Amino acid sequence: MKTMKLVMPWVSRCMLTIVVNVIPVAPLWADTMEGTATSPPSIATVQAAYGKLPLSFEANQGQWDDQVRFLARGPGYRLFLTPSESVLVVHQREPTTEPAQRKRGEPTARPEPPVVKQAVVRMKLEGANPAPAVDGMEPLPGTVNYFIGNDPAQWRTNIPTYAKVQYQEVYPGIDLAYYGNQGTLEYDFIVAPGADPDQIKLAFEGASDIQVADSGDLLLATALGEVRVQKPLVYQLDPDGHKTLVAGHYLVEQKAANLRSPSNPSVLSTRYSALPHIGIQLAAYDRTKPLVIDPVVRYSTYLGGSSYETLDYYPIGGGIAVDESGQAYVTGTTGSGDFPTLQASQPAPGGGWDAFVTKFTATGALASSTYLGGSGDEFGNGIAVDGSGQAYVTGQTYSGDFPPSRRASPLPEATAMRT
Repeated sequence: MKTMKLVMPWVSRCMLTIVVNVIPVAPLWADTMEGTATSPPSIATVQAAYGKLPLSFEANQGQWDDQVRFLARGPGYRLFLTPSESVLVVHQREPTTEPAQRKRGEPTARPEPPVVKQAVVRMKLEGANPAPAVDGMEPLPGTVNYFIGNDPAQWRTNIPTYAKVQYQEVYPGIDLAYYGNQGTLEYDFIVAPGADPDQIKLAFEGASDIQVADSGDLLLATALGEVRVQKPLVYQLDPDGHKTLVAGHYLVEQKAANLRSPSNPSVLSTRYSALPHIGIQLAAYDRTKPLVIDPVVRYSTYLGGSSYETLDYYPIGGGIAVDESGQAYVTGTTGSGDFPTLQASQPAPGGGWDAFVTKFTATGALASSTYLGGSGDEFGNGIAVDGSGQAYVTGQTYSGDFPPSRRASPLPEATAMRT
């Protein structure tokens, strides 16, 4: 095995990473970090900004099934919003082991892809409007780009994102809004004056069990963990903005049995033998004013740890750097034959696993992208960029013919390698 270190001024013409050949790319650095020409954003700043990003909802412009109107992503889940239901897909990656180091001459062993399990929970509104208007509200500055394969006709770019999605008139006089609050998923039923909140009936499909905890939270069991829908916060707003709380709790329309936890008898829960319909029972309130019913959704699961824990699918991401102007440079490893390339010095894979080097503009657009590999395996592990926009890539190669022949895939004279 060789360790490679490449200096590539030509990288001002390259870079990208994909998830199962699809990469949603949001310009984190453009709107969420402080960074100027005299104070360039650091990787730590990028990572911190990513962790503070608000929950956003991206519009469907052909990147998903036609039924989907909006998509949101959170830690361990994706939320698909359709006119008739919300679909929560929770996922968990099984622990994997790092590929063993090999000596020169040994057969190339491709690392196995991570095993990803998922569970699906659907929330439907019983007796609701089957075709409500579904609109994105409060546009966000970030956009999403999908670079699917090497055919630009399949790419989807500049997809808008929103802070909120609102369903109009799901029941007479009742709207439904999805949004994020400090990284958590919430949805509100907004009940107009005179409208009847007793119309609201929730039905959950895909949960193996439903319980109402003593705390009033709704617990949905899945094979991968627990989805907790917290006891609803119900309130009315006064003209001066003051909240007047209204007592409310979930009403389960089914026979139930009260059970105590074997490990903690003081914890009481109510268990139902089959999946029930859920209503919301409210105390008396002023029906001449609007009413807001606000549950919070949380997902918890058991997560394994390994050196590949931050990886989603293929290609394997290795590193990211950001220059003074907010452009992002990415390196990693891909086994795909149709990895997106643009202004590439090596437009085709060399064989086995190949490193890739990809560049995005400050607005998240693909600027350039190339393979980097010989006939064996290459792994792109890290990347840095200097003040003049030159990128430095480090990684590993198992190829005897690395770097690739300049005749087949020309590299600039300034390219250097240290083994």
